[in-house]
Amino acid sequence: MKERLKSILLFFLVIMSIYMTYLLWISFPESSIFTKKSTALQVDIFHIIRPQYTIINLDNDKKEYVKKEDQFLKLWENTIAYVKNCKSIKDYNIDKSTWDEKGRDFSLHFYMYDGFNAELFKELLSDNKTFFKKLNGSFEISEVLFDLENGWIYIKNNKKDKYSALECEGNTKNITNYIKSLNNQDVTVCQTVYQSGYNDYFINGNLFLPTYNKDFTIEKLFNKDIYGYGYLNKIISNLFINMSVVREINENSGFIVYTDGIRSLRFHKSDFIEFYNTSTDNNLSDQNASLNFALNFLSQTGISLNKIHLATIKKLNNNYEFYFNYNANLPLRVLDKYADYYPIVVKINGGDVKYAFIKLLNLYPGGYYADQILSPEKILKDISETLKIKMPIDNLKLVYLYKDNHLIPSWELKKDKNIYYINAFDGKLIDDGV
Repeated sequence: MKERLKSILLFFLVIMSIYMTYLLWISFPESSIFTKKSTALQVDIFHIIRPQYTIINLDNDKKEYVKKEDQFLKLWENTIAYVKNCKSIKDYNIDKSTWDEKGRDFSLHFYMYDGFNAELFKELLSDNKTFFKKLNGSFEISEVLFDLENGWIYIKNNKKDKYSALECEGNTKNITNYIKSLNNQDVTVCQTVYQSGYNDYFINGNLFLPTYNKDFTIEKLFNKDIYGYGYLNKIISNLFINMSVVREINENSGFIVYTDGIRSLRFHKSDFIEFYNTSTDNNLSDQNASLNFALNFLSQTGISLNKIHLATIKKLNNNYEFYFNYNANLPLRVLDKYADYYPIVVKINGGDVKYAFIKLLNLYPGGYYADQILSPEKILKDISETLKIKMPIDNLKLVYLYKDNHLIPSWELKKDKNIYYINAFDGKLIDDGV
C-alpha cells in the first residue's frame, strides 16, 4: 500500500513539474517595459517633436537660416514656453494670403517633420490645453509661424492646406533678445527658390533654402562604433525578464538571435538590432500613450532620447508606426542593405511594442568641409539634362546621406515616388531609389 501511494505521489509530482515548467515558458511579469500602464516620458517632449528647419523672417523680406542645432532648438523651446505661459484670447481660421502676409513680418518660421500633429502639439502645451480648441487629431502641422511683433501663433495644415491662428498676449522680449545675440556663424542669409520664374519651373511647393555662397559651410559628421557585445548583453537583460529561458542562436548570415519563444532580438554585428514580439495582447492605446511606449522601449535599448527626434507617424486603426531619426544640423537619410530612409522604426500594436528596427549610429562632428557645395540651381539644371528628369520636381533638400558607413552631404530630390540623391560637392548621382 505504501509503495502504491509513493507511486501516485511521484506521478503527481512529475505532472506538477511539467505544468510549472510550462508556466515558466509562457508567463512574463507585467512589470516589464511593455506594461500597458502609461508612464511619464523620460525626455522633454520638445526634443522629440522638433523642427527640421528654422527661418528667422526679418523686415523687408530678408530671411536668415539658423544653421546650428542647439540654436534652433533653443528658439523652438522658447516658443513652446511662450505659448504655454501666454494668455489665450481666441483661435480662428485664416486664409493663405494672411499666412503669407504674416510671414513677411518679424517672425520665426518653423518647418516641421511629418510626424507633428495636433495631438502632439497639445501634449507640448500640456500646461495649458485650452489652446487651439478647433484642432483635432487629424490636423497635420507642417509649419509653425511665430509673429514676434504681436505675439500671435499661426500653424499650417499641410494635407488640407488650411491655416489657423492663435491670438494671445505675452512677452516676446526674451526671444527677440536671443535672436539679436546670434552671430554670423549661427545663421546664414536665406533665399526662397520661388522668387524667379527660372526656379518656379524647376520646383513645386514652397521651400526656403539657405544662400550657398563662400560663407556657407557644412559640418563633417562621422559614425563612431561603440556598440559591441557588452552593449548587447545589457539590452538583453533589459528586454527579457526571465533570462533562464532565453536561447542564443547563431545564424550563418552573421546574425545572433536571442529568443524566449515570444520575443526575439536579432543583432547584426555592431550594425543594427531588430526586435519581434509575437504576443497577442489587444489593449487599446492612443497616439500619445503609444509614443510613450516607443520611447520607453528605445531607452531600454540604450538609445539616448536627447539624441533622436520623431520624423513621422503612420497610423492604421489602433496601430502606430513611429519613425525616428538621429539629430544633426541637416536631416539624416539612411541607405544601406538593411535600412531605408529612417534609421529607427518602432511599431505599436494593441498598446505593446511588436516590432522595432534600430540602426546603431553614434554621430560626432569632425570640423567642416573646405569644398564649396553646388548650388540648387546648378544641380537642377544638370539633372534635367543628364538624368532626363522632367521638371518640375516635388521637393529639394540638403541632407546627410548615410551609406557604406559614410555620411555624405547630398541633395535629396523627390519626383513623384522617386527619390534621387546627388553628391552636394561633385553633382554625381549617388542613388536613384524608389
